[in-house]
Amino acid sequence: MICRKYSKDWSGILEPEKSFSLNAHDFLSVEHENVGFLINRDQFFASVYLDNIVPYQGNEICPEYCAGTMMFRHEKLVVYELDTLLGELFQAEPQKGLKIALVSDVSMFNKITGNKIRTVITNTDPEASTDYLAFRIGSQSEIIKVDFSEIKLLPGRLRKRLNDKGILGCRFRGNLGAYFFIDIDTVIYGGLTA
Repeated sequence: MICRKYSKDWSGILEPEKSFSLNAHDFLSVEHENVGFLINRDQFFASVYLDNIVPYQGNEICPEYCAGTMMFRHEKLVVYELDTLLGELFQAEPQKGLKIALVSDVSMFNKITGNKIRTVITNTDPEASTDYLAFRIGSQSEIIKVDFSEIKLLPGRLRKRLNDKGILGCRFRGNLGAYFFIDIDTVIYGGLTA
């Protein structure tokens, strides 16, 4: 359903400002070679330019995709390599872009994933905040509005197996290829337990 949003100008006449859809949602679109990913925008509350990551030295108990730590609002956060994980899962190279960190509130994840994230953070770096996790993205990425009708369910025979890996649906964009709608909880949980 498409609606018109109206605003009042100085003369008091209502004029259309822009169209919006009641069925649309904001997604983080992440570009990799020949494939893209759509991630629920609500999972992240901030993004920052990542210029000062402190890499792990190898003596920490660190899962494969934890890259190091960064400071954010006076808190030390563990940085998770989301680009690397997605690239390996889909055998696709990330498109080069700015290195940014997306910051998530751990309470936004489901209870099982949230508890696993807190355990990994505590075991990896006891000084790091267990309330937040940063995700490093180096790919081309942007926030886009997508109408839910554009995201197609996966075929029934594949749905269960792919849903278990965090792939919920896909969106086709002509020559731009496929964009997979992923459940970040499932993808991250799988990466933390690998």
